[in-house]
Amino acid sequence: MPGGESSGEPVDTQDTEKWDSDPAGMMEYYKNQPYTLGQSIADIIDNSYDANATKIDVRIDFDPSDPNKPYIVIMDNGDGISQDEMKNALRLGVRRNRSDTELGVFGIGMKLSSLAQANEVTVYSKKDGKVAIRRISASYITDNNVAEVLKFHSGSQAFELCESRFIDGDWSTMILLEDLHGARRFMSMSKSLQDSLSSELKKIKTHLGLTFQRVIEERTNIELKFNNKDVIPIDPFMPWEINAYYG
Repeated sequence: MPGGESSGEPVDTQDTEKWDSDPAGMMEYYKNQPYTLGQSIADIIDNSYDANATKIDVRIDFDPSDPNKPYIVIMDNGDGISQDEMKNALRLGVRRNRSDTELGVFGIGMKLSSLAQANEVTVYSKKDGKVAIRRISASYITDNNVAEVLKFHSGSQAFELCESRFIDGDWSTMILLEDLHGARRFMSMSKSLQDSLSSELKKIKTHLGLTFQRVIEERTNIELKFNNKDVIPIDPFMPWEINAYYG
């Protein structure tokens, strides 16, 4: 019987067995990652920068059909994702050569951070005039215990509204997060969902300003907006620490 440390070389198949995982159990793990809303949005924006986007638009709003159903949408005008590229785009831990200027590293940030906030994650993209769409549905995966993505959208009013904006704005890629379960992390028992989210929006704007301070200042040709307003860079070394708002 073989023993000792593995050299990393392939071994005979009789000495190995498949390392299976349970899709429903793994989905619970993904959903319980301790991301804040600001961290999750920042991870998605990383992908937009890496896709050579010059315009990035982030919005948090409520589904027109239900004032208690918030959603998050991030749109960019980057390279876009084709049908053939979509599978790799949603695969966890894609290995590829990355340049020193890319913000993404392991190919897991967008997926894990999105699932940490939402049960429904739709990636909608246009490249070379053709549209590709995939949806990671935590409900579908958990209910059926399958590691599968869907090739159709949720059919919600939020999606229809965002799709219309996507087309009118001639965007390239849209990430839509719906059925937000991560909201429980900032919900206050003494406040309504709308009031709790309003307080969280201020934290998100500050987080984005800190996270992308150097990028915003150095890549002046790139526009980053959060709820229709430019994200203002905030120097983490606080040269203006006496400021009443950020100090």
